[in-house]
Amino acid sequence: MKIRFLGAVGTVTGSRSLLQADGARVLVDCGLFQGFKSLRERNWEPFPLDPRSLDAVVLTHAHLDHSGWLPALVRDGFRGPVYCTEPTRDLLGLLLPDSGRIHEEDANFANRHGTSRHTPAEPLYTEDDALRALDHLKAVPFHTPQEVAAGLNALFVPAGHILGASTVQLSHKGQRWVFSGDLGREDDLLMRPPEAPPEAEALVLESTYGDRVRARGVDPLDALAELIHTVANRGGALLVPAFAVGRAQALLWALRRLLDDGRIPALPVILDSPMAVSATDLFIKHHIFHRLSPTDCARMAEGVRFVREVEESKALRNIDGPHILISASGMLTGGRVLHHLARLGPNRNNAIALVGFQAPGTRGGDLVAGKRVLKLHGQEVPIEASVHNLEGYSAHADQIELVDWLRRLKSPPEALWLNHGEPAATEALRRKIQDELGLRAMVPPENLDLNLDGPTRPRAPSAPSPAAMGYDPRESARVRALVEDSSYIPADEDVGFLDREDLRATRLMLEYLKPDRLLREAGVQDVVVVFGGARVLSPERAAEALRRAQLELSRSPDDPARQAAVALAQRQVAKSPIYEDARRFGRLASSEELRAGVTLTVMTGGGPGVMEAANKGAWELGRPSVGLNITLPKEQLPNPFLSPGLCFRFRYFALRKMHFLLRARALVAFPGGFGTLDELFDVLCLMQTKKLSRMPVVLVGETFWRKALNLEHLVEEGVIAAEDLDLVRFVDTPEDAWSTIRAFYAEGGPGGTFFFDPPTLRHAP
Repeated sequence: MKIRFLGAVGTVTGSRSLLQADGARVLVDCGLFQGFKSLRERNWEPFPLDPRSLDAVVLTHAHLDHSGWLPALVRDGFRGPVYCTEPTRDLLGLLLPDSGRIHEEDANFANRHGTSRHTPAEPLYTEDDALRALDHLKAVPFHTPQEVAAGLNALFVPAGHILGASTVQLSHKGQRWVFSGDLGREDDLLMRPPEAPPEAEALVLESTYGDRVRARGVDPLDALAELIHTVANRGGALLVPAFAVGRAQALLWALRRLLDDGRIPALPVILDSPMAVSATDLFIKHHIFHRLSPTDCARMAEGVRFVREVEESKALRNIDGPHILISASGMLTGGRVLHHLARLGPNRNNAIALVGFQAPGTRGGDLVAGKRVLKLHGQEVPIEASVHNLEGYSAHADQIELVDWLRRLKSPPEALWLNHGEPAATEALRRKIQDELGLRAMVPPENLDLNLDGPTRPRAPSAPSPAAMGYDPRESARVRALVEDSSYIPADEDVGFLDREDLRATRLMLEYLKPDRLLREAGVQDVVVVFGGARVLSPERAAEALRRAQLELSRSPDDPARQAAVALAQRQVAKSPIYEDARRFGRLASSEELRAGVTLTVMTGGGPGVMEAANKGAWELGRPSVGLNITLPKEQLPNPFLSPGLCFRFRYFALRKMHFLLRARALVAFPGGFGTLDELFDVLCLMQTKKLSRMPVVLVGETFWRKALNLEHLVEEGVIAAEDLDLVRFVDTPEDAWSTIRAFYAEGGPGGTFFFDPPTLRHAP
């Protein structure tokens, strides 16, 4: 058996995993990518293999990030069955056609208003595509093995989270692979806790909340009650964007309990989402799969105004006085809630309660991040209503619950992969699992076949089983315990061992060796290192930031914070030509030879701003583009203009700086802050003390640098020598910078001994 991760790697959306066994191919989940535009655009990419070659699809649950690409898969040729639980099948009957309608409506809107770069704009898939996909669904009971392909059996186990959600075990010839799906909480208002995981040789675990720990012993109803009182006292409305499945019903139940206990005033409660209304009916139908009795389900709906029709939804704009309005979608990605947000958001008497995970790049994610101007139906809308993130209503297990779920395994898996999480969450969970359970969890690469016999396996002892060696059961158990102990893991595979404080020297050596070997193998010998500020924006981004800041200021001209934001944005616009200068330099250095037969490779810190611009210049010409990232408390992701295989992440600044200089033939610094100055002065100190051969150090932007560095003052004070002024050159354009570098080597720079042997290029004699 082998697995290929086709999505949900480094993100919480687009769950798709291909499992292959003896020619059988089964896709586990078939989700939409959501959030940032770069992710959403992946929905339009062709499936990486012929959909007709799939034997079956297995769905863990109905949320669109796990099921929403199914209509496209069927449209593109998939003809097999789609296995899921009965509640999931019924929920998909609501979710998928609704998703198709939304895609059609979005395309029609774009065509009417000319907001798409495509003519005409086409939907990702249609309602008819979704209806055809429903014909492929086959319901499977929990705890009942089902053959889904030749020799491949699936077992569905309740996972909590939402109605019908499951953990799935797929087994083939005695090997068991388990997919956690999305795991629910122990104290969820509606759903029962996830059952213990089935036994597994390989396990794929979600990590959505891998870096979060909720406060224990806190009643989530308290925060909701307090917010309702606050909004009612100021005469406003409470808008709750909620997922139609699960979260909307949990809110209705929470409100019913608060009303029954006399903890909130009897405000009008409106559920404006046809799908949420229908999903509430399904909660009643499938009551055996959650905590509520049929009586509780009926009480949950008491006094609630259920809105299905469009005209009735539009009429809600005429409601006066305090009220509670629940509407989909939960991350504000679409649906009727956007109309209500456009109407209620600009009024500071109102409040917005976010009650679930908000993926980065969605409007909900923007609100959590502090953004207060949202684009709704093509218009910029200021959000003056107060925004409240009520995490107590999330349906996802937190870090403690995820680790405890793993702890319930009778024996550890041979391979453990983490997916469905933002990078910081996945990494935090990986380390927690290592610390708490001693298990090596791995973050898988995308679109690469992995199996238990390959390099991803934590340990694969070649010895026969203890029983085969003639040991009795008690002796076999002791041998098995020895093999599973962390001491038995080969040292080079034991992450916990390598992370020990007294192994720092080993880590330092590895951090030198890995980039050095890979750069040598890639043929990267001579580089120009480009430094500069990470906060420099491209002209397009700077102009957009200024436009948004000015729009916010126009809503509240006397707000000092908004005035400051406009001033900052104006400075960013003024500095944005630096981005184009760095990009131009990257092109020059990548396209023109330094000397006969020698072309430099652009190397940067791999981050945004000037670094991104220089990398982009090289990348646009198809030249190698190298980035050396650094692990920081506030993680910095690599920019998108780095060559695959040439983007490295360092733990230690010292080793990162060493690799900047090992192959450096010139250093070019654009305006920047402390990081730029730190790197610059390290180089100057090494050259001053002759630990580093002289090379061109060029500062682009003479006005900026003369103000930032008064080197003549240092000479006057006697703390550096006059000849040290020759270590740097000030220029104003990228063309001058490149000419300065070429002239240095044409004229013959002074020799010297580098503290590591330079790979090839010497100063011209």
